[in-house]
Parts: sequence; C-alpha cells; structure tokens
Amino acid sequence: MPVYPMMSLDLPGKIIKGVEKICRGFLWKGQKEAKGGHCLVAWDSVCLPKQLGGLGIPNLHPLNLALRARWRWLERRDDSKPWRGLALDTPKEVDDIFEAATSSIMGDGRSTRFWTDRWLGEERIRDSFLALTAAVRPRLVRQRTVREVLDGACIEDVGPNLGENALAEFLLLWERVQGFRLDGTVADTLRWNWSNDGVYSAKSAYLNLLAGRALDPYATEIWHSRAPLKCRVFAWLAARNRCWTADRLAKRGLPHPDRCPLCDQEEESISHLLLGCVLARQVWDTLFSAWGHRECVPSAGACLRDWWSTLSFQRRARKDFRTATTLVLWTIWCHRNDVVFNGASPSVQKMLFIILEELGRWENAGLLR
Repeated sequence: MPVYPMMSLDLPGKIIKGVEKICRGFLWKGQKEAKGGHCLVAWDSVCLPKQLGGLGIPNLHPLNLALRARWRWLERRDDSKPWRGLALDTPKEVDDIFEAATSSIMGDGRSTRFWTDRWLGEERIRDSFLALTAAVRPRLVRQRTVREVLDGACIEDVGPNLGENALAEFLLLWERVQGFRLDGTVADTLRWNWSNDGVYSAKSAYLNLLAGRALDPYATEIWHSRAPLKCRVFAWLAARNRCWTADRLAKRGLPHPDRCPLCDQEEESISHLLLGCVLARQVWDTLFSAWGHRECVPSAGACLRDWWSTLSFQRRARKDFRTATTLVLWTIWCHRNDVVFNGASPSVQKMLFIILEELGRWENAGLLR
C-alpha cells in the first residue's frame, strides 16, 4: 500500500517509522509490536537485499527516493504526459539520483541539457567547470540545450565580465566542443545507465542506492535451496549467529544451561549445536555417508559459516543438497528446543527418523528431484 503514495509524495520520517514498526512486529512476533529480544537482527540489515545478507524487505526511505525518480524520467522521455513542462517539486536527493543514473546519446541536441546532462564524456559540464557554471544564471543552467549553446547562446549567457578562472574554463570548454557535430536527422536519446535495456526501473534505482556493500557469501547456500521459507530464515539467522543459544543468553545475563542440551559436554553455541555436538556429528556422518559425501562431515570444532563455504557438490545435485542440508540444520534445532522446553530425551535415531520422513514428503512435494 505505501508504494502508491511514495510515487508522488515524500513520506515523512514519522510515517516511515510507523510503517516499519508494524512490519517489524509482524516479522518477529506476529503482533502489532515487537521489542527487545524479539528483534533478532537490526532492521537496516533485515531490509538489505538477500544477496547482501538481508531478507529483501524494502527499506522505505531509499524506495521512496527511487520511486520519485520516475517523475524526472517521464518528464524527459514521455512527451504525452499533460504535466510535462510544469515545475516538478522533487527533493535534491531525487535530482541527484536522476543525474547520476542517466546519460545522453546525442542526436540533434534539442532535448539534451548542456550544463546538467552527461553527454560530453563521463562527467557533467556543471561538475567539471564550476567557475564558469557559477557565472550563468541558474535558470539557464537548468534549461539550455546543447543545440542552443552550440548555436551561440553560451556567449550571451556568460557575458563579458568573467573572472580569471571562469575565463580559463570557458576557453577550455569551447575548445572541447568545437569539434562536436550534431546529427540533425536523429533525436537525442536519454539512457538509464543502471538497467541493461537503458530504461528506468524502480528496482535498479533502489539497488544502486544500496550499492557499495559486500555480498553475503552464504546467501546462495541459504536462498537457492528449495526448503520451506521458515527453514531458510532459520538458516539465515544461524549464519548470523542470532539464535538464542546458551552463549548468547550468557552474554546478556539471562538464564541458560551450562552445557549443550544434547551432548552435555561443552557450552552451547550455534556452531557447536548444529555441527560440533556429538549427536549432531552422528547425524551428519550417517546422512553424508548414505549420500556418498562423507568428506563433508563437520569436525568437532567446525564453524558454521566456514563449514558451509567448504561444501561442494556436482552442479546438477547442488540445489538438492542445499535443500537437504537446510532440513538437517532445522531438525537439529527443533530437536534441541524439544529437549530444552518439553523435557524430551536427546536421540540421534529420532532426528534421523524425522529427517528421512520429511525428505520423503519434500520429494513428493517436488522440493527434491
């Protein structure tokens, strides 16, 4: 629902926080609000795309800016809009996005803005010739086309009273544009550089606003499996060490078991529980031996993130193994919770039975080939 008003309005920060509060409560608690320990991951991280380590939930402020950039695009590309030519009230951030994302393919020079469009090299003239641009009236900087300037309008705009720096820049610019020739038979074309087809898309604008972050090396293992969403979300939390195991409870001074609930040998951490625990390694050994990949059985001190990166399977079977691996992690976690909260007895055979039974169901459902 917020997408429609965000296309034409700048949502106030208070409204964005209110919507995010509702989304946060729904995600972590299934209720109107979620506080404290219910929010396992910072909301800014949750809103990152999956390949960057998040859940792909839209971050409303960047999304608002990306959607507003559409107006600038339509103003320059679509002559059929009745509001074309009217003054658009868009934030400076939106104008900066549009200018950074677009470049002009020159034709007759009648629609390309001389000072503000990227048409002569990689940078805009406004950014390369600061002193000269400052000598031109702001309205002309925004409106002058390449055709008008090459026909002599630039000399009228700057006037005779140029400072030393502005005059030097004027001579340099004039030298650069002297050899430029326009094609009067073809109209200028505005290109959106952030998409492959050169056309504006809100997705490309949004993703580029989040650019510069490192890719999550485990995103492929987690999200390219066919496991149900709750299992993949658990794997995402486990990879970020955000599950409430004993080590995290201890750091916050909360009640916690002194030893692993399954093996009763070491302090419980997510890597120990899912990989290093004696019962967990028996489960992995049994399954990987049956699958013909016993070399993938984790060692006693294995780290979940490091172990995940060492797994390698044949290309055709890779997605099936990712799905099965996610199921094993999920089953061990569920069995641990059954032991802690329901008083069940730790059992390798019970976990194996649940895994094999569930694999059969997933195969019947088409999750496994």
